[in-house]
Amino acid sequence: MSYDLIGLGELLWDCLPEGRVMGGAPGNVVFHARQLGLNAALATRIGDDLPGRELLRQVKSIGLPTHLIQVDAHRPTSLVTVELDQTGSAKYVFTPDCAWDGLEQSPLWLEACASARSICFGSLAQRGKRSHQTILSCLDVSRERSPAACRLFDINLRAPHIDREAIVASLRLTSALKLNEDEWPLLMRMVESSPQGFPSTTFEKASAEVVFEKFPDLQWICVTQGKAGLSLCTRGEWIKVAGQTIQVVDTVGAGDATSAGLIYGHLQQWPLEKTARFANTLGGLVSSHRGATPRLPLQQLAAQFEV
Repeated sequence: MSYDLIGLGELLWDCLPEGRVMGGAPGNVVFHARQLGLNAALATRIGDDLPGRELLRQVKSIGLPTHLIQVDAHRPTSLVTVELDQTGSAKYVFTPDCAWDGLEQSPLWLEACASARSICFGSLAQRGKRSHQTILSCLDVSRERSPAACRLFDINLRAPHIDREAIVASLRLTSALKLNEDEWPLLMRMVESSPQGFPSTTFEKASAEVVFEKFPDLQWICVTQGKAGLSLCTRGEWIKVAGQTIQVVDTVGAGDATSAGLIYGHLQQWPLEKTARFANTLGGLVSSHRGATPRLPLQQLAAQFEV
């Protein structure tokens, strides 16, 4: 079976003050893609424990396939403590050495990634060497057998889980890049031996052009800017979408919803401006609800943008 989207990486429980909610960036993106009507699946690893079995039940209840979810007999399912400030902004504390640190390369995963129309992955799951190598192998087979596929790298620079070599290696196999405005200068320092070589540490055309030049496979970059909206650019087009007036409940998973919107617009072959507006709307909508994976009528929202 060929999928519209494979989410490759972590699946976990976000432990919020009000209770646990399914999370993990690739899992969140796949969840919203499924709500948008895409044929999506998650390639991840959970523990052989009660939290893992509960995650599996949750995935099944959403209607997502589970055959790409590995079970680890030794490492636990990931539990993440989420601390929210007064504005709803989140701080995360991750379980060390959890199940998704041991992602294993398998023929099933390689075949799924080789034929998928898009893959979403991040940097957090690459903190473990085995998982890093597995993710690179999946990206490499996608690049070789489906060169037109969208390989979206949603960088998640959360200290202390920042590995320059893993990030640069991923960028070489990436066709699309998403990050936030605080992460942009950090990324520039990683990819440029002399940061003074960049025209600016802010996201603008000149600095984007430097990154495009360094990574030939890269086709577009999205930088989210919180209440100020987002910027989305290709090698020849630049779109800025203003922020929305919304009541923020929490920001958990808002960026992942934005990623789902970007992938959806790309697969629908929408113009860049429409894709940017849709992704921005999706991110804002999720931030107005609790947790990363609220159940929302996203196909109806997409239909409004089709008009």
